Amino acid sequence: MSLHDRALAALDVPLLKFLGARFGGWINDKAIVLLDVGPNALNANDKLHGGAICTLLDVTAFLAVLPTLELAETAVTHNMNTAFFSASSLNDGIRFEAHIIHRGRSIAFIESEARVGDKR
Repeated sequence: MSLHDRALAALDVPLLKFLGARFGGWINDKAIVLLDVGPNALNANDKLHGGAICTLLDVTAFLAVLPTLELAETAVTHNMNTAFFSASSLNDGIRFEAHIIHRGRSIAFIESEARVGDKR
């Protein structure tokens, strides 16, 4: 299975399909996931649900480390800290990006962020 196929498989799960997440590739050592905020991703206040944001930050982090893994290896999240700076609404185009800060033998530190245009 190719690296690209592994990335597509990571996004080919019911929750991510339900949210409408799309693989944007790898650009300058950053993994990219794209989301056009649809009604399935909204909370009761008609804003992008925080759980959806965390899910997409997490999968984008996995995609960032994926190119460093052997074919038989996988990765799981050990810890995650998230801060929200502003809300997103229906039809906003969100770009999730993640890159490796440090990769050791058995643990990797990844930074992920979500943006609407230049807004975090």
